[in-house]
Amino acid sequence: MVAAALGNLGITTARVNERHDIVFDGLRIRNKNGHNENDSESGATIEQPIPLKVSGSAYKLTTSRSLHHGTCLLSSDLDSVRNLLRSPAKGFIEARGVQSVSSPVGNVHVSKEAFQEAVIREFAAIHNLDSDLVVSTMRKKGVEVVNDESVSGTLDEKDVEEIEEIQEGIRELRVRFAYLFNQA
Repeated sequence: MVAAALGNLGITTARVNERHDIVFDGLRIRNKNGHNENDSESGATIEQPIPLKVSGSAYKLTTSRSLHHGTCLLSSDLDSVRNLLRSPAKGFIEARGVQSVSSPVGNVHVSKEAFQEAVIREFAAIHNLDSDLVVSTMRKKGVEVVNDESVSGTLDEKDVEEIEEIQEGIRELRVRFAYLFNQA
């Protein structure tokens, strides 16, 4: 769905790879001797397409719920991203799920608003909904990005407290969290 939304925004090489990451074809500049552009050897440059990861996701399935989150690099500081992904503790961390694999990353260079609308429209298309109606409803309900970390919208704290299904999910997450991090 996200790869298709990016395609609709003009990122025509966006696709899901074998690890279920979203990538697109970026360019790596190499000289005729095969060295990176910043190497000291001289020579004619050759542009080689290389898949750049722009999105990853994680999910958890339980008997009654599926939890999912994802990311997309729209216009991030890639040097900071690369530095943050190089953990000095990497050799000491053991994944319980899918092992992490380092990948070259890139930005798709679209605005948050354009990305959100494209994803909403693609979701609507997949579920045979009127995309204009879905987008206008989301805007009427006040769903918007507040900052880089949070989205404001349809539920407030009172809603969360009063909706039993949400409370049940919170209890389930607390139990699973305690189990995962209190194992001997």
